[in-house]
Amino acid sequence: MPFNMRLFCLTALPLAVLGAVKRDVSPAATFQLYAYGDEFGGFPLFYADGLAYVGDPNAFNSSDAAVVTFQTDATRHFVGNPNTTLNQHTPTWSKVNLFVPSQSSNDTRVGFLPPNDGAGNDTIDTSGFSFYGSTAMLIGDDGSLMSAFYGAKVQDKVYELRWNETVGTSPLSLRSMAPSNPGKMHS
Repeated sequence: MPFNMRLFCLTALPLAVLGAVKRDVSPAATFQLYAYGDEFGGFPLFYADGLAYVGDPNAFNSSDAAVVTFQTDATRHFVGNPNTTLNQHTPTWSKVNLFVPSQSSNDTRVGFLPPNDGAGNDTIDTSGFSFYGSTAMLIGDDGSLMSAFYGAKVQDKVYELRWNETVGTSPLSLRSMAPSNPGKMHS
């Protein structure tokens, strides 16, 4: 039976794709996160008053509101700093750790911890963040990948980021890929 290169490539391609899907972001690499879903066309994630939002930080009434530029550290924290090139003011925060509520929490808001409180407590998870392709995920203690981000509209072009809250919210994915046409973002 002659060797068929085309057949070999077609059967081996899915195995190559499966092995290349999950990627880790280098700790030196910086990235931003953007919300995608039925209600979200690539809104950037921003910090305001210790909480995470997606949308236009300049439309939000907070002098500390700013799009977040992230880096990862060795324990898979997403450590954020303000992207000051996109703001109308200079925020006072830096080196904050993104958190999501743990299963034991009654609060579903996603937010940030200051650098002196990077580990938090048992009601929030600050480590274990990674990417599946360009989609941000949380790696569970059992190794499972979780993405349970939702947006709760607080005003035009601004949504509060929630974790595993399906009532009065819209599901979204946080991706490190910027929208191809930011002018087409909708609220």
